[in-house]
Amino acid sequence: MNASKEFRLRQAARLKESIQEARKSWRELETSLARYRARKPRVDFFASLFFTAQPKFTKLWFDLLEWVLIMGALLYLRSKTESIVVSIAFYVSLALFALYAPLAVGRFFVFFRFPFIKSLALIFFLSVSISFAAGAGVFYLLHGLVYEIAEHHVE
Repeated sequence: MNASKEFRLRQAARLKESIQEARKSWRELETSLARYRARKPRVDFFASLFFTAQPKFTKLWFDLLEWVLIMGALLYLRSKTESIVVSIAFYVSLALFALYAPLAVGRFFVFFRFPFIKSLALIFFLSVSISFAAGAGVFYLLHGLVYEIAEHHVE
């Protein structure tokens, strides 16, 4: 009976230590969150964001332009040959491009920080909305460019 009492005492001591550690880590989390919320937004935040993402975005932009040129060529071939195979290739490419462009462009804006907003759900909603709007805008721009390339060909 003496051994079981010592065992229970050791378990209670371990439990008390783990509760204290959990409280300590919770306090550290609250402190770091308060420091994060108290931070002033940096003026050069957008410049640093642009310069760090610029090489990746430039590569993405030219990848998207490759898609545009290929789809412009497919659209031109479709209008000249009226082939079903070319039409299928064009529409499949257009569907894939419609899925790819907003996601590819939008990932540069995901989890964009809004220092003046405290709600995590609202931050998430705004960053996803900005991502979608930027991606849809780029898709609309490039989609129009495909039709311009196909209509104004050089003979």
